[in-house]
Amino acid sequence: MLIETYNKSITTPIIYHIDAFDINAKVIETARQGVYNTRSVREDGSCFKYAMIPYLKEQNNKYYVDNSLKENINFFVHNLMDELHYTQYDIVFFRNAFIYFLPEKRERILSNLSHIIKEDGVLILGVSETAGVHHELLVQRIRKFLPPVDDVFYFQKAAVKPFI
Repeated sequence: MLIETYNKSITTPIIYHIDAFDINAKVIETARQGVYNTRSVREDGSCFKYAMIPYLKEQNNKYYVDNSLKENINFFVHNLMDELHYTQYDIVFFRNAFIYFLPEKRERILSNLSHIIKEDGVLILGVSETAGVHHELLVQRIRKFLPPVDDVFYFQKAAVKPFI
């Protein structure tokens, strides 16, 4: 929604593709259908909520996502314990899920995620999840903003030095 909102404000739109996956097939089917209950779209204090309004239709206590948004999204079932071999990403959003895994599982997930991020690509985690992240391929970064916008913490994949 944010990319589409931005694209409407510029002359040359960003061309993008999103892979959206989860281990739960029911969650993926819900996302594919784009039908959510009103609790799913609640006020969270985010300054980006305005971007959702043009893409949601409220009817019978449900929100329906505009089908045009799904054109650039590939939904599929995937277990984070398994590697994704076929693609590399500029940015990976993995927010508010890391905390539910045991430390040894976190290491495996971090390795799997770091290998699918392009060099200089970005990994976005939830704010409460960044402190426990240590991986040789990921460098913690912070982007400072002026209030009322919060600082943004993220990880950038370090350039891999060739073995000589």
